[in-house]
Parts: sequence; C-alpha cells; structure tokens
Amino acid sequence: MAVRHLCPILKDQYVNVCLDGVYFGWSISFIVIRANGQNIYFEQTSETVEHIAECLRKAEVLGYRYKSFTIDGRKGVVQMLQERYPGVPIQYCQFHQKKTVRSYLTREPKTECGKALLAFLRPLTRYNRQEFEQGLQALEQQYKEFLAERNEQGRYMHRSVRSAFRSLRRNLSYLFTYKEEQYKHLNIPNTTNTCEGYFSQLKSKVRVHSGLVRERRIKLIKKLLSEPLN
Repeated sequence: MAVRHLCPILKDQYVNVCLDGVYFGWSISFIVIRANGQNIYFEQTSETVEHIAECLRKAEVLGYRYKSFTIDGRKGVVQMLQERYPGVPIQYCQFHQKKTVRSYLTREPKTECGKALLAFLRPLTRYNRQEFEQGLQALEQQYKEFLAERNEQGRYMHRSVRSAFRSLRRNLSYLFTYKEEQYKHLNIPNTTNTCEGYFSQLKSKVRVHSGLVRERRIKLIKKLLSEPLN
C-alpha cells in the first residue's frame, strides 16, 4: 500500500493530476499519481483501467480532489474518467501522441505522405484545436488517393500511415484541452512529463542497487516513491 498523505499540503485541494505507470522489469509495476510535481498516491499494481480507477478512488478517500487529468492514452481510461468524473477536463499527453505517430511512421518515413504528416506534427504545441484539425484535414485530402491505395488482395497498402492518421483523429478531442477557453485558467499540463522525468530519476536510484532480491527491491522502490528525490 502507498504511504498515506504523501503531500499533505495538497490535501482537500483541487489539483491537476498526471498519472502513469512505471515498470521495473516485467514483474514489478506501480501506478503513480502526481500533482504539482509531487506524488500524491502510488500503489504496486498493474496498469489496467480498473486499477487506475481504484487508485484514483483511494487518493480521493485520502482527501485529494481533481480539477483535470493528463493521461498517456491507455485504451479505456478516457471512458472511465468521463463516467466517474463527469465535467473534469481530460488532456491527452502531446508527447505520447507524437511518440505514437513516430512508432507508425518511424523517425525517417519513406513516403511523402509520412514525411508531410511528421513535419506537420512537429510543432504540435503551437496549434490550437481548430488549426490542427484544419491542417490534418488538408493533409488527408491532399493524400486521399495515396491513403486509399490497395494491393491485389484488396488490403490497404499504407496501413502504418493510415494508423498514424487514425490515432490523431481518435485523440483529437483531448489533445488541446489545456488551450480551450473555458479551461485556460486551470493551467492543465499538456504532457505527463512530470511522470516521465520523475520515473527516469527513480529508476536511476533503483539501478544503483541492482543486486537486491525482489522483495528488498520493492521495499526500496516504495521508500523512494514516498519521499522526494534529491
């Protein structure tokens, strides 16, 4: 179980939450909830939608309140948050969106369409939703015939590029929440970088003690998660 009241100063306040999972090999994983650069809750568990929901509930029991969620896009999380916390804005991590598109296109796409899409995505933070949607639509129209090409078996030939477009379309509603007029005053983080940076430091600390047996390793991780890293 996580240490209670990891950040008492935020208790009974509405906070912008970033949540993510951190893994130490294949057998040890934690869900970590952060706000204002601090851990407010963690638990050793797998990163499923059900476990994320339970961790959020337990953090609420401790007195933490949510004014926004910034997430990495795990399937089903958006629906869960909408059902459990209606009206609380959701921001999809723009860093993770870029990473997803790069996984489909690679860093050096071979097709002109892939190159154009990657170039369009590069200055993601400069767009608002309307600008991004218009630009994406223009690209889809420009490469409409290319994206529709099929092979002799009737299958789409450029499935990776199509998947990249589909990912952007699917997440579009949550990519620019932090810039929407009704939410600007909330100062919603547009990435989960507070988690990514923290996890990098955490793993470096744990790596120093790589010879520990599993139970001692878990104990060390919990101790580090319970206190600020220096």
